[in-house]
Amino acid sequence: MRLWKPGFGPIGVDLGSRSLKLVQLSADGTTLVEAVRWSRPEETADRSEEDWIQETVAGLRQALSKGRFHGRKAVFCVSAADLITQNIRVADSGRESLSAWVAEECESRLGLSQEQAEVRYLDVGPVRQGEAVRREVIVLATRRNVTERLVRIAEAAGLDLCGIEAEPIALLRCRLRRFRREEDRYDPKMFVNMGYRLTQMMIVRDRQPAFLKNVPVTGKELDAAVCQNLQLRPEVGHGLRRNYGDRRASHRDPEVMRSVQHAIRPLLERLASEIAMAVRYFSVTFRGEPPTTVILGGSEADDLVRDFLGQQLHAAVELSDPLRPFEVRCRVTQPLQWETALGLALFGCPNPPRSERRTNMPARPEAVEA
Repeated sequence: MRLWKPGFGPIGVDLGSRSLKLVQLSADGTTLVEAVRWSRPEETADRSEEDWIQETVAGLRQALSKGRFHGRKAVFCVSAADLITQNIRVADSGRESLSAWVAEECESRLGLSQEQAEVRYLDVGPVRQGEAVRREVIVLATRRNVTERLVRIAEAAGLDLCGIEAEPIALLRCRLRRFRREEDRYDPKMFVNMGYRLTQMMIVRDRQPAFLKNVPVTGKELDAAVCQNLQLRPEVGHGLRRNYGDRRASHRDPEVMRSVQHAIRPLLERLASEIAMAVRYFSVTFRGEPPTTVILGGSEADDLVRDFLGQQLHAAVELSDPLRPFEVRCRVTQPLQWETALGLALFGCPNPPRSERRTNMPARPEAVEA
């Protein structure tokens, strides 16, 4: 059954911490027909959750009125910051038994009962642990009030919600659009998504996630380091870091550049260390060739971070190119900020990943496909 107007896909809505991004594609997912960004006001210490919801609804209404969107079907995501993610190992058994094992592990390890949380999992596959064979599983869980809040926002903004996805799945869908050759299928890839509140690493093999981890090196921390080192206000520090990260080397003031690099170096060294450990974990656990390239994306990624990680890791590091697979018929600036929204807008396009129907009743954990 068709869920939205023929000719156009749903509106992918990314409720970012610094801005809202809305994207719509053609129904076959080949053409970007509209993209609108709305900047959020600066955070304040006394802003409540209710204030955030009202601000988000107002922003969505403005963005919708500004853009030429077709229909009001929309797909939202549970942000990585609102997700509980963990690689766990359970008994290698059938699908039904696997769901039961995941439910038990979530309750014992994470303290999440089926009544409290929405739980999905990605079945990575069998791994050897000593003499035993276990099954590696990536758990994606969020508390029910998070999804209820998204439903409330969509209704208040006049959007017809037809899907809610986990942000890592939306990001992966967008990025895999670029890698369609047969050799890409078997070549492991390391994706690093640098956000303002959270950075997430994902290793993919055979087009499926094999490893997922959150890293506490964020755009917010980088800004704070620059502000402390140069004694700047937060908004000035953010602008300085991003301007110098995106500028060509010939347009950078050498003294300011050295100050920015000195400020953020300890954090980027920490990020490089986390990437190296993840690659080692993957190589040992799955006994295969490690990823040879790190693909860097997210709103806080730039040339400065790419160059530094390349030097630290002694590996190829490249910036993601999310617009490359699409015919673009609207103006889009700073493409790296649009990856999540593009992945959400691809929901329902040809060969989509399966999306689980959500209900308000407690449900056993279910497998999802990326």
